[in-house]
Amino acid sequence: NSQGQTLQKIGPNWVNNIGNWIPTEGYLIKMQGNERFSIQGQIINPQSPINLEIGFQFVAYLPEVSMDALDAFSSILTDNLDFIRNSNGNVLRKIGPNWVNGIGDCIPGEGYLIKMNGTGILVYGTN
Repeated sequence: NSQGQTLQKIGPNWVNNIGNWIPTEGYLIKMQGNERFSIQGQIINPQSPINLEIGFQFVAYLPEVSMDALDAFSSILTDNLDFIRNSNGNVLRKIGPNWVNGIGDCIPGEGYLIKMNGTGILVYGTN
C-alpha cells in the first residue's frame, strides 16, 4: 500500500500488515508468474474524491472507461503535483510551463503512483 505495508507469504503463512482494502487506494503487486487477479464488490462512483497527501501514494483509477491522463488528472494539475507514474514507468509531469503526458490513456483497473508537493483532492475528469 502507500504506507509500504505488505501482504506477503512468510513460510507457509500469509501475513496481512495492510489490514482492510481501501477502494480508492492503488496497490503494488509483485507476482512470481502470470496469474489473474480479480476483485469483487460494489462499483465506486468514479467521481468520488480522493484526498492526496504530501509525498508518494498509490491511487486506484475509478472510471470504467479509458481516459487521456491529462483529462483524468485535470483536478490536480497544479504546482502541488510533482508527477504521476503508471505501472509501465510512463510519467505525466510538468516540463517548463507545460504538462507532458507520457502515460497516454488511463486504463480501468490500473493504479497510479502520485508524488505530491502539497495536498490535493483528485476527482477524475474534472477541472
